[in-house]
Amino acid sequence: MNGLEGVRISKDPEAFITALTQLDRLNMMPEELDTLDENVVTHPSTRKRIAAIARVSNLSPDHVSDLVASVRSRETVEGYELPAVVEAAAAGTSPLFNSTLKRQISLRFTFAYMFVLGGMPVLCLHLASLWPNAATQWAAYVGGALLSVATVLLVLDCAGGKLQVRLGPKLRARLLSTSKGPPPEPVFVGVGPHSEPRLYEGCHNWDLGFLEIQTGRLRYTGEQTTFALLPRQISKIQLGHGPPRWLKTNRIYIEWVDSGASAAGHLSFCCAGSRSLWVASRANTQLIDRLQTWLTQPEASHTSGNDAGEQSAPLPPTATVTSKSPYEPESSFQFLLSLALGAFLAFMISSMLTEGKWNLTTRLFAAAWAAGLHMMANVPAWRGCRKSIGS
Repeated sequence: MNGLEGVRISKDPEAFITALTQLDRLNMMPEELDTLDENVVTHPSTRKRIAAIARVSNLSPDHVSDLVASVRSRETVEGYELPAVVEAAAAGTSPLFNSTLKRQISLRFTFAYMFVLGGMPVLCLHLASLWPNAATQWAAYVGGALLSVATVLLVLDCAGGKLQVRLGPKLRARLLSTSKGPPPEPVFVGVGPHSEPRLYEGCHNWDLGFLEIQTGRLRYTGEQTTFALLPRQISKIQLGHGPPRWLKTNRIYIEWVDSGASAAGHLSFCCAGSRSLWVASRANTQLIDRLQTWLTQPEASHTSGNDAGEQSAPLPPTATVTSKSPYEPESSFQFLLSLALGAFLAFMISSMLTEGKWNLTTRLFAAAWAAGLHMMANVPAWRGCRKSIGS
């Protein structure tokens, strides 16, 4: 028995007896088990374990009874403090936009992308085979190619965005429950503490929250951070590149400096109310117009009456956040592996759905089609990589 080995090593049987009794109280476990239960569990009942420890340690039954009674007589059961993240999860106050959800978004994107990559060539070839006429068939091939490209672009633009959009009402109820927010209404945005597009655990935003454009102050309230910036602390605000896509995307970039606190940094914002990156980019264009108007307003450019309160407002985070550039090239092995996986999926889907009606050449053509779609999808990242290296 492991307990007896522990007693021999520690030479403290009293501690083992009190610990077993305490564990039973903490876990609300019975001291005695019936014969059926004891035959299917991994350990004997607590009473038998204590009796075995007392027997090998030459402890009298009265002494063992006193040890057990001393634990049972305690009014409270002493436990240990759980880690903060566990306490928050148990209380329902842990971040909603956490690592688990980010992985779900990344996995949903991967599954949708690979499904389209393997399935669209097969679907298009099947539709083309329905027209035996050569001219009609070539037209079907061209239409199928355009349809498959459009579907891949749609997945790249939207896949996984729905999970992020759904958090908007939940985050509003949690973060802005005590305040309706000054007009205009706060904007649901994603934030990244960098001056360029980055990937945070596979997502384009590090934090989600609400941006309030107040008179004389720009305030952000999120799960990971809350901060405020005065107009004089913003040295530059501009629209820049977003994630590399065929459909052009953008983000709002802010460069800020606070001489009083000797702090400086960068921020990027993106409207998070749409699952489409392209639609969100159009909303970013409207948002930056509001921000630039706010920055140039006379009442926003001078010190307001509650300057002391504004001076004490928290600044944006300046610590390094783990991230990855979307322009960072994959290794040759990773790229070839993803290329081969997409081609293999198209080959297998065509083999299973057609039940051998298609010859090997047609199935290989479907695999080559899928490989071409994958290469097409990676062109924006490759172009951005060359530009970053050239700069």
